[in-house]
Amino acid sequence: MIAYMREEVCSNLTLEAICMRFNIGQTLLGALFRKKIGMSVMRYYKSLKIEKAKLLIREGRHNFTEIAEELGYSSIHTFSRHFRQATHTTLSEYARTVKARIR
Repeated sequence: MIAYMREEVCSNLTLEAICMRFNIGQTLLGALFRKKIGMSVMRYYKSLKIEKAKLLIREGRHNFTEIAEELGYSSIHTFSRHFRQATHTTLSEYARTVKARIR
């Protein structure tokens, strides 16, 4: 299931879609996933998106809008808000920090 979520990190997976793909109920999946991984299914999936975003920012080949689109976000604003909630830093601050480390 985790491999599937990694493969689909650039799409907009829903809990319903994951449950259908693996033929499991949402309640059972949630309980099993939380027990095994320690967080909800969707929180884990969103963390995969943030890790991919960080990688793309470090590569420096795409702007934030392109990264948002690649990761399946509906807008740069949604992506920016999600990134900030997950990392406690803005996209620009993260990019500056990465560039400062490279120098």
